[in-house]
Amino acid sequence: AAGQTGEAHRLIAEVLKIAPSNARANMVKAGFLASERKWTEATASARIATEHDPRLVEAFYVLGVAEQGNRNLEAAKQAFAEVLRLEPNATQAQIALANLHLLLRDSDTARQLATQAAKQSPRSPEVQETLVRTMLAKREFNAAANAIRAFKEDFPDRVDPHVLKGTLDLMRT
Repeated sequence: AAGQTGEAHRLIAEVLKIAPSNARANMVKAGFLASERKWTEATASARIATEHDPRLVEAFYVLGVAEQGNRNLEAAKQAFAEVLRLEPNATQAQIALANLHLLLRDSDTARQLATQAAKQSPRSPEVQETLVRTMLAKREFNAAANAIRAFKEDFPDRVDPHVLKGTLDLMRT
């Protein structure tokens, strides 16, 4: 795997040497850098990608991830919002934005985004977890209990619903 990663990095570097403003190559480079937690470099590459192709949804998503990694939460919100402007049903962006709103203590917006994501991807464990977390943030304990029960049924081998149940029990006391 390490050899393949090195080869992928080398190929992207070759493309960028020939065409430094290639949006897709910059987006892939930004993704590599984000996966390595090199947030500043990832942000720079993602910005180049979005500037050269303002319709490249994936580049805005990577930009949001990188900005969040840099703790530039407003910039991350803007990037994820742009993903949703370009592709309104982008579940990953809805969840990322919902989680950002939870961090910023805006549980109403977080709940709306998680609910939208749940309509599109009801069987996604990430969506279910985020939806429950928004319910807990809004102190919607009965709804959270029902959602946790469904989460456990859908994913009996996952630990997440059990952790959420414990959180719910603690919040109710």
